[in-house]
Amino acid sequence: MHSFVKNRFKLMDIFWTFLPLVALSDPSFAVLIEMERLPSFPTDDFLLPDSLCPSFRPSCSLFKAHPLGGCWCSCPNTFSFYEEDFQCEQNSEARRNAGCDLLFADETDDNSLPFFPSGSVRQKTINVPANQNCSFYFKDEVHVNYLRCDGTWKLENVADTIDLTSGWSISQLSIKLKSGLTMPQSFAGRLVRVAVQCGARNSDSPFKTTCVLFKVQGINSCSYPQSTPSPSQAIATLPTPISRPKKPTTQPTTKPTTQPTTLPTLNPTQPTSELHNHEDTPINCVLGSTVVFKNSSCDFLSPRMFNCCRQCNSDHLTCVATDGNENNGGKPYCYRGSYKCMRNCLEANNPLENFHS
Repeated sequence: MHSFVKNRFKLMDIFWTFLPLVALSDPSFAVLIEMERLPSFPTDDFLLPDSLCPSFRPSCSLFKAHPLGGCWCSCPNTFSFYEEDFQCEQNSEARRNAGCDLLFADETDDNSLPFFPSGSVRQKTINVPANQNCSFYFKDEVHVNYLRCDGTWKLENVADTIDLTSGWSISQLSIKLKSGLTMPQSFAGRLVRVAVQCGARNSDSPFKTTCVLFKVQGINSCSYPQSTPSPSQAIATLPTPISRPKKPTTQPTTKPTTQPTTLPTLNPTQPTSELHNHEDTPINCVLGSTVVFKNSSCDFLSPRMFNCCRQCNSDHLTCVATDGNENNGGKPYCYRGSYKCMRNCLEANNPLENFHS
């Protein structure tokens, strides 16, 4: 009798040992895994069902996790539970899998993925890489996705929830949760990425799309193992960045028969009081073959036209420093010189070929 009971317990041990492997191989054995992500516990913790926790011995090793107690498992400090692979992964690897290489200003690549928002922190900034120009906007759209249980990304409209830095920046981009609002319920306990496009300043190299990755607090449950996503399911991918115009490989032997560029109207005697905010860089070369005098940069032009902007702005700075106070009529005199400088440069360099379309 004693031998029978002993053998019975051995058979039970074998059964509980192999049951998780059966669940791994057969979707019909799918169970729910509950994931908990809270700022007070920076690690990703998840609760296994009884079938994956026989006799309170959770099969955490299947997910590259550590036992936490009871049927709970926990990812190591520098890991996150990445739903696409249903296992703990290094945070740097999770970022790469998501296509993200940007970080918030207060994190490093091996840190735990940050929470946003977190407590009273409702705004975070991203430092733009050196000598880059970056934007959240792809034409007039932003792309914010959350990671579903099946490892695919879903596009979410957050226009009413989150404020993102508009336009382009060479220093910082900002994500801010609007006052009195919370993240969409679909984000609860999920990984979220926000797409960003960046390009090297004063270069013809192509723009690229990247993103910043973070966690949103909450609890979510995922079926395990996951079935193959339905072909009809919409899957969000990182958007295509803008394209730079290709430079011609050979210079034309004759000038093209194009109409001369029409310069924008600029009053050379514009009152000094209207120009105080634009003393440093008054010339902004923008799309559409126009020249606008205001405080901005010329980063999206071909090198030839950018050099024109830079040279004329440099001449303006010299003028303001030497003659812009009292001599020759003050600062309006310097603005007239900048205007003439750009006019001559436009005529000499055939600007219609140098602007983006």
